[in-house]
Amino acid sequence: MKIGKNAPQIHQYPISIFNGSVNAQSFQNSSAYEYNAYEIGKVIDRETKRIELMIGKFIHSGFNIWTTQPIDQRYFLESKLMG
Repeated sequence: MKIGKNAPQIHQYPISIFNGSVNAQSFQNSSAYEYNAYEIGKVIDRETKRIELMIGKFIHSGFNIWTTQPIDQRYFLESKLMG
């Protein structure tokens, strides 16, 4: 999305959570939406610093991350959810 001549671009990227290890088949059979936005928000809040090291400053809302940085690759972060 671009607003005005000198306005920064804002990029939106989806957030996915996978059960178990991440591999090529995980993308095909994703169970990403069995979690609600509150649970994803808790993980994002806990892992903000690690995410910023990967993609830079961002904000999140629901199942999306918003940033002014274009992201050209997928990033994976391993974390425990609810223990």
